[in-house]
Amino acid sequence: MPVHATMFTRRARLAALVLSLALLGCGDTGGDAASDGLDAGMGSVAAPQEAGTSPDASPNVGDAGSDAGADDAARPSDADGAASDGAPPTEGGAPGSAESDDILGVQVARADAWWVQGGRIYFGDREVRLYGINWFGLETEARALFGPIEAERSVADFIAQIKSLGFNALRIPLSPESIDPGFEVPSWAKRGDLDTGREHFEELARAAKEGGLYMLWDIHTCASAVGFRKTGPLDPACTGYGKEKWIENLKTLATLAKSYAPAVLGIDLFNEPYGLTWDAWKALAEEGGRAVLTENPRILTFVEGVASEGYQDPDGVFWGENLSGVSQSPVSLPGSRLVYSPHVYGPSVFAQPYFGVAEFPGNMPAIWNKHFGYLYDQAVAMVPGEFGGRYTDSDKVWQDAFVDYLEQKGAHSFFYWSLNPNSGDTGGILLDDFKTVNNEKLTLLKRLMQ
Repeated sequence: MPVHATMFTRRARLAALVLSLALLGCGDTGGDAASDGLDAGMGSVAAPQEAGTSPDASPNVGDAGSDAGADDAARPSDADGAASDGAPPTEGGAPGSAESDDILGVQVARADAWWVQGGRIYFGDREVRLYGINWFGLETEARALFGPIEAERSVADFIAQIKSLGFNALRIPLSPESIDPGFEVPSWAKRGDLDTGREHFEELARAAKEGGLYMLWDIHTCASAVGFRKTGPLDPACTGYGKEKWIENLKTLATLAKSYAPAVLGIDLFNEPYGLTWDAWKALAEEGGRAVLTENPRILTFVEGVASEGYQDPDGVFWGENLSGVSQSPVSLPGSRLVYSPHVYGPSVFAQPYFGVAEFPGNMPAIWNKHFGYLYDQAVAMVPGEFGGRYTDSDKVWQDAFVDYLEQKGAHSFFYWSLNPNSGDTGGILLDDFKTVNNEKLTLLKRLMQ
């Protein structure tokens, strides 16, 4: 299958959204955008764990006090000092003073669990910074990763390259057809005895764990045939799907994550629910998050933002970017298992009006602060789940400014979009041969990998 046949263009999907919003009289638009060898502290004070270390060992990560230059005395309090609804912590203290967290009425030891506190992510007693990349394909109608066929490379070879570039985590977009067994992949995507989307998914999960990468599993759509054109997990366009099936998929992933523990750090509940208001999405996220944590209280729940539905503001938002509603109505899930995850893009994805003003990019920090960045200032755990672009012209200016912004916030964790070159309006870390590295993009991201 030629690469151009799988080109996914965010601009095209945005154009459709702009038209629909115009017909509705709306102004804002959105864009869609532990184990042997596990290692999560590249570039940090603690030395990385070498491949082949004991699977019983805690993942090796960065110094817990280095994220914002604070020493141990300035570290946040234990879980008892953080609001269970995801609001900012209310008192100071050293992390680790609590040995367990109350997760929906069950005491869960921190020693072998993922947890968050004071805006930071931990596994066991060590802080983990996520230097992540998105590798897509399993969420599409192909139900298979793009790259192994095109470049005639094994998944394990890709994993080794990803790790060699300094990344320590993968965000893996999925569809119901790659979560549930039995959905065949097209003939071009079959490799060896891998015939179904679930088999391709688990091949990647095994390779990532064995290769020393953490994973964030993302329910990216409610049907592979619908793809990004979904307003939320209950979109009627996804025939036969609904809340019950979405909850079932979440439970399936939460249970499956135990087989790959502790490599699976969490589940991204649903990708870019752009057609929902914050309150509507918050209610669903709470129900979905409880389903995940009931099945597996040792992983994290990632909750994305919404778009412009019910949001009155002259500054347009991208799909998944808008977390402004958290300020008045935070998600009510155990605070030690909750991570907010905005998606944000620049001019190569959609020409928001504020990209074209004379003040650009100096105007961006105030806009980012309003949409999601204020949560960094309140020590709320937050990891951008997608950002990226072509990294040319004004988009390069935008990406440089966004990385400046993250540095100024003391925020090092991220998931970049994408590994693949066949994302139509962003390209990837890899060039069209699925082998050669875009060193300009990598140099940019290296600024955060420390």
